[in-house]
Amino acid sequence: MNEVVKTSTETYTEPDGSQYEVAYGYSYVGGRLEVTKVQVSSHTPNAIVTQKVLRTISPKTATRTLRAEVSGLASSELAPLMSKWEATPQQLETIACLYREAYSLGESLEKHIARRINRPMSTINRWIGIARSEGYLRPAKSTRGGEIDVLTQ
Repeated sequence: MNEVVKTSTETYTEPDGSQYEVAYGYSYVGGRLEVTKVQVSSHTPNAIVTQKVLRTISPKTATRTLRAEVSGLASSELAPLMSKWEATPQQLETIACLYREAYSLGESLEKHIARRINRPMSTINRWIGIARSEGYLRPAKSTRGGEIDVLTQ
C-alpha cells in the first residue's frame, strides 16, 4: 500500500443540519496524487453516515483541488480548468493561452498542456478541438498548428 503523503479535510452539511467531516489521504500512484484513503466522521450527535452522505462526497473534486494547490495553480489563471469541463469561454480561452504558450516554448502542445493541468492527453486533444471549433484557436494547417502564423509575426 502506498504511503499517505498529504491529507485534506472538508465539511459536508446535510439540509437537516447534520455535519460530517470527510478526510482524504493522498499517495503518489503512477506519478500522480490520487486518493488512497477516505474517512467520514459525523460531527452531529446521533447522525449516521448514510448512502446519501457517501454519494455526496467527491474524491474526484478533492483530488483536483489538491493537485491545483500542489502545482501552485489554485488561484492562477489556470483555475477555470480545475473545475468541471463545460466549455465555458474562460476554459476555452485558457486552453488557447496554454496552446500558444507551448508553441512559444517550442514544446509539444498537448504534452505541455497535459503536464501543466495534470490531465490525460486524450482530454487535452478533445479540449483543443473544441477550442478550435468555437473560434478560440485558428484551424490547423496540415501538421502545423493554426496559431503558427499568429505567433511568428
